[in-house]
Amino acid sequence: MKKQYEKTVVQKFEDTYCDKCGEKVEVAHDDAFRFRFEHVTGTNYGNDADGNRSDLDLCPTCAPKAVEVLKQNGFNVQETSWMI
Repeated sequence: MKKQYEKTVVQKFEDTYCDKCGEKVEVAHDDAFRFRFEHVTGTNYGNDADGNRSDLDLCPTCAPKAVEVLKQNGFNVQETSWMI
């Protein structure tokens, strides 16, 4: 008896939730809002690397508040215009 094997690929799309208020981060398809803070430490070995990562996702309500807290605590937040 011949055995048959089938490979199934499942794609999982996860929703993003605000790490401050817990609300689902939802923006309109034409909205340019994006806030993701990522701090990565570790070592690169050519094509390999290891280390630790801290990340933070915020919603359109909480993101400006976080930026303001950073400014109030002496962080030099760079604000620039952009256009494509």
